[in-house]
Amino acid sequence: MLKLQKIVLFSLFLVTLYVSCTPELEDYQGNLEGPKFFPLTVGNTWIYLVDSVVYDNQGLKIDSVSQFIKETITDKYTDEAGDDVFRIERSAKSLDGGGWEVISIWSASKNDKVAYKTENNLKFLKLTFPVTMNKSWEGNIFFPSDIVVRIAGEPIKMYQNWGKYKYTEVDESLTLEGNVYQNVTTILQADIENKISKRYSIEKYAKDFGLIYKEMWILDTQKSESAASWEVKAEEGFILKKSLVSFVEGESK
Repeated sequence: MLKLQKIVLFSLFLVTLYVSCTPELEDYQGNLEGPKFFPLTVGNTWIYLVDSVVYDNQGLKIDSVSQFIKETITDKYTDEAGDDVFRIERSAKSLDGGGWEVISIWSASKNDKVAYKTENNLKFLKLTFPVTMNKSWEGNIFFPSDIVVRIAGEPIKMYQNWGKYKYTEVDESLTLEGNVYQNVTTILQADIENKISKRYSIEKYAKDFGLIYKEMWILDTQKSESAASWEVKAEEGFILKKSLVSFVEGESK
């Protein structure tokens, strides 16, 4: 079973962040309700269907797993800067049923300019406000791009050369797992490919729902001359697709 939080080892290095979020009005094309794309309320619960494929042993071992992941905001606290930080408990269970198993604790916070999320001890700058078409920012600014990630025991520089995040869609409509979402924004986090590696990552957020879809292709190969698809020639890494199945809003406001 793919449980990234157990097989990915991170070392976190903090750098100084400066974000300017004041748009030029004549260039504005976007949504002024940015913070609503990242709802943080104690009790909020998201359930996702997660499909993953992990490549190991030079592509000789391929594991495919589908499971449900539940993310629940269970508490909040105030950090040293005086900002509210929300604790996110993540649990998993198989599609065949059974109980939920707690797998990790993440956290998230936001203000009127930016939204942050800490996943597996790595802090990401997920969104900047307002949500504006083609706006870009340094989403991975809190850690070095050459940080080594271990997938199925193999070291991969997962975030190398990612560059800037960018809003590529704003206020689109999307049907996902039978649910229709309005005001969806797409963030392209990475789209880099050469003969031996592929790094592709996007996230989609819907107003009042938060993250509704995530897709990542983190793949390496030594078959540099192969014309085969990445699903065939990949030797290390993973493909992950995460779709929102249900969302329940917490009671506190």
